[in-house]
Amino acid sequence: MTWFIDVATKAIVGVAVTPHQPGRDAVLAALRTGISRTTPYGPFGGLPARVRVDRGKEFLCRTVYRALGVFAVAVDDLPAYTPYRKGTIEGLNGAVERMLFVSMPGYTRRARAAEAYQPERPEDLLPFEDFVEALLDWVSWWNTEHHPRGLTGGRTPQQAWDADPAPIEVVPEEHLAFFALEDDGRVRKITTNGVSWRRRPYIAPWMTGQVGTPVRLRYLPHYDGTVEVFAATGNGQHLGTAYLAEAATRAQQRALATIRTRKAQALRADLRAAEKRRRPRYTATTTPATPGRRRTQTTGDAQAEINQAQTTDLAARALPDLIPPREPPATWARPRKRPPSSDAGLSAKMPSEHEESCTITSSPRRGRLPAPQEDHFMRLPGAQVVSTRALLTARENIRSAVESRAMICIYGSAGNGKSFAVNACLRELAPTLTRRIQFRARPSTRDLRHELFHALGLPGRPPAHPIEFDRMFRAALQEPRVLVCDEAQWLSKLCFEYLRYLWDDTESDLTIVFTGGNGCFEMLQSEPMLESRVYAWQEITRMPLDEILDVVPAFHPLWDDADPDLIALCDEEAAHGNFRAWAKITRHLTTGLRESGRTRIDEELLRWAYSKLRTRQAA
Repeated sequence: MTWFIDVATKAIVGVAVTPHQPGRDAVLAALRTGISRTTPYGPFGGLPARVRVDRGKEFLCRTVYRALGVFAVAVDDLPAYTPYRKGTIEGLNGAVERMLFVSMPGYTRRARAAEAYQPERPEDLLPFEDFVEALLDWVSWWNTEHHPRGLTGGRTPQQAWDADPAPIEVVPEEHLAFFALEDDGRVRKITTNGVSWRRRPYIAPWMTGQVGTPVRLRYLPHYDGTVEVFAATGNGQHLGTAYLAEAATRAQQRALATIRTRKAQALRADLRAAEKRRRPRYTATTTPATPGRRRTQTTGDAQAEINQAQTTDLAARALPDLIPPREPPATWARPRKRPPSSDAGLSAKMPSEHEESCTITSSPRRGRLPAPQEDHFMRLPGAQVVSTRALLTARENIRSAVESRAMICIYGSAGNGKSFAVNACLRELAPTLTRRIQFRARPSTRDLRHELFHALGLPGRPPAHPIEFDRMFRAALQEPRVLVCDEAQWLSKLCFEYLRYLWDDTESDLTIVFTGGNGCFEMLQSEPMLESRVYAWQEITRMPLDEILDVVPAFHPLWDDADPDLIALCDEEAAHGNFRAWAKITRHLTTGLRESGRTRIDEELLRWAYSKLRTRQAA
């Protein structure tokens, strides 16, 4: 329950009720009823000069501050643990409990005889609608009939409100129509599927004929059933309400609630049982002796529980000693114990600056697609390009982008194969037109210009002034080019704006492919001018198990005759549908087969490969 009270007249000006802990949506709803003076909220209301709140997070959120800031209303954040600073609202909370809640069924603070206590039956409780109606009736009684202490002349809050000479600043209803709504902060476009928000389509009959219209969305906090759509141009006219497409039916919602309740109950029961098993209990003793455990497990029970835990622990499944390491070469020093007082090792020879610099003997090729074998992680010998569903989809998206001279974004978590897919597709579709650029973290526009200069293979030395760069790039990009921006999440807003400037040039024949890992999608979506120009989006996700069973045997000859159950076990325990993880495991198993003299992969060798992966033994 969230409400606002006028300190001078003790009139309750706004109230909102939720069947759970209130959030910022309840605060905004109550605040709107407190400002509006129309039926059924009036006559109390008007724009307050100041709002005083306690330290509740729902009051201190950015949304509430922004909503009040629109009307230039100051917000006072009262110190913690100072109820005397807000005595009016504290008194109201106590009054509603003593006058109303104590007489309602289900009141938990009612005095009861201990031997006669019986919990309230659900059918005896008030429905939520009846509870809200009773509360609103009590609010009306408080404002119009009750005589609170502190008001001169024994007045009611309404009489004190009417007698108060202070002017009331009335806010027009059109300004309050969307007062409680949050702005999405992005420009979107209406498509044939409606408008997308949080990856879900919203539709409405009025969208017919509006395809391509740029719009902005506003929504009620914590509610996603509908969104309000506004024009992104002009005066931001309200276009209408859009409704969630394919919303779950009532039966599905009830079934889902039942399933989630059962799952939560099972997890709570497991947690209680685990905590009970973890905490040892000891026998009572009457003599100075070591206490003994009350329960003693057998060897079989203990080992069974240990084995069950190890099946889900990759570190415990690993067999690092199955294939012993080779003898070190004679030039390597053997470990030896050092006397405690010795400083041996502190004067070990450090590599000189010349020796460190000589470790890098070659520089990567700049701008061109890598050789086919370099696409595979660690240049895995024998690895093949497999036409996965994601790769075929990327091929079609890139083909369409090249034909349309468009921007696309292919993103996904590390190791899922996004860079591999882009390289493999462009090697087939546009091998001579493609130029790749990759950056360090947070490059500047100067870094971008220099990287583009080298990637495009422009003659001479890089110019000294940005305008000279621009002139050279615009001339070079009049020829067809496909620009791959790898790790795009590192680019700054100015870099994105510069790429957009080059792509927008009327004489440019440029296609841009953005690729990146975690944060790439969010970074591009945060730039409306660029996001609206992206032709297609594709997320490269982890491969599901059914695809793994088909792809892995074709990926490398090592898996050609492997048992499908072994492939499924490896994916479940270690690879998790990640292509890079499969490449690492394949490389380890290739080494394991060679070193052990085995001819086929088995579970024992697979567990040896686990020891090479990221594991951590339990302390």
